[in-house]
Amino acid sequence: MILSGFVAIEAVVELRGCGVLFSQMTAASFAIFIPALIGRLACGVLLQQQKTGSSEEASLLPASWQEGPTWQAHTYMLFDQLHIGQDFAVTTCGTTVFQYILN
Repeated sequence: MILSGFVAIEAVVELRGCGVLFSQMTAASFAIFIPALIGRLACGVLLQQQKTGSSEEASLLPASWQEGPTWQAHTYMLFDQLHIGQDFAVTTCGTTVFQYILN
C-alpha cells in the first residue's frame, strides 16, 4: 500500500503543505522526496509492528547502572521513568534523518 499511487498524492500534499509551488515540483525533487517520505513512514510503522504484543522495552543503558554509583543509578531511573529505550532511539533517529531529507 505504501508503494502505491497514494504515495505520489501524499508527496504532493506534503510539498504543497510546505509551500512548494506546483511549478517547482520536478521529477528530480520527487526522486529524492518520495523515498524519504516512505522511509519516514516505514520507520514508525515497522517499529510499532515490532512492539505489538511485547511489554518489555530494551533499555539504552546497561543493567549494571541500576546498581552503580549514584549518578548512574539516577540516570538509569530517569531513562526508565521517561521510557527512553532502544525503540525511542530508533524512532527518533530514523524519523529525524528522513524528516531532515524531507525538509
